[in-house]
Amino acid sequence: MVNRRAACALALSCFALTGCARSPGFIKVTDDTYTRSMVGNHFTFSGASVVQRLESESAEFCAQQGKRYVPIDNKYQNSGFATYASATTSFRCE
Repeated sequence: MVNRRAACALALSCFALTGCARSPGFIKVTDDTYTRSMVGNHFTFSGASVVQRLESESAEFCAQQGKRYVPIDNKYQNSGFATYASATTSFRCE
């Protein structure tokens, strides 16, 4: 009985951890231009919602540098069979 509970707890923990959005962070392209990609989780079906999160975090990233967020390009893909929603944004901090 104890082993069964431990296995169940482990399975639920793994499921919860894999549900988090994943992102490699901000990648510097030039002095003031950056790009960032993100993959949604099990419950994110729209690539546009991933773009919204990316834009929000990118604006905060620029604000921490005392600069203004200026979007350049956004690309996204909605979730599908065996595919999570994902997005990539390019922006400048001016």
